[in-house]
Amino acid sequence: MYYIRGGKLPKTSIFRKISKIADLNVEIWKLNKIISRNSSNIEALKELGAIYHYIHEDRIAIRIYEKILQIDPKDSDVRAYLGYLYYEIGNMQKSVEELNSSLDLNPKNSFGYFLLGNSYSRLGLVKEAVRSYDMALLLGLDVYRAHMDFASKFEDMNRKHRALLEYKSAYEVGPKSRNLMLKIRELELNAMPTKIRI
Repeated sequence: MYYIRGGKLPKTSIFRKISKIADLNVEIWKLNKIISRNSSNIEALKELGAIYHYIHEDRIAIRIYEKILQIDPKDSDVRAYLGYLYYEIGNMQKSVEELNSSLDLNPKNSFGYFLLGNSYSRLGLVKEAVRSYDMALLLGLDVYRAHMDFASKFEDMNRKHRALLEYKSAYEVGPKSRNLMLKIRELELNAMPTKIRI
């Protein structure tokens, strides 16, 4: 779980909550003030890192999550999230390293294996990717739900093209619902850059 003041939220719902914050600059300022009084406030650091990821500042988010690991090196969720952030910036080696460290701490994290499979796949290590995906499935990961959660997260972050890709992946592996097909069509119309005619 990632935390935001007021309690635990599912991993992707934090971005829905962040999307409702009126002024993210003010929120960043408030969190920095809290952290300046107590640099070990993990909850505030996690929220700040999530906001930076939300605004596409993944390198800053990475520095924040690395600081959290200095405070609590055994937090497997933070290590997994850090692995995901490295994946987002294209550093697959660091992504694999952090995800493997996370899985050493929590070997039953099916979603961690799913993310590890994605990183191995991007590195072209097919055998390792398949092994990771198999472990995720063996541990009960619902791949359809994972893609739907990512799609929802990307929509909340106004990354329509990324949401579209995740919805299409969900459609390929899950039930072929009419609502999902309509959602894909809606995003195809709205997510594509418009051409200016002269």
